[in-house]
Amino acid sequence: MKKEQIAKVNEEILENFFKDMRSILYTQRPLKVRMKMLYAARYSATYFMSINNHLIKECLQEKS
Repeated sequence: MKKEQIAKVNEEILENFFKDMRSILYTQRPLKVRMKMLYAARYSATYFMSINNHLIKECLQEKS
């Protein structure tokens, strides 16, 4: 996978995270439930971003 493709995937992850945040913030669920949903969304976005960033670093090291 090229670093440009990986960067595009990172952008998609961020876009999905912000969509999730908006939907969570405007839901009528109790505050505790919304907080758990926000933590879960943040965790998954952080997890996938770290994987993709590791792939970008590998691509850059291969070119060096």
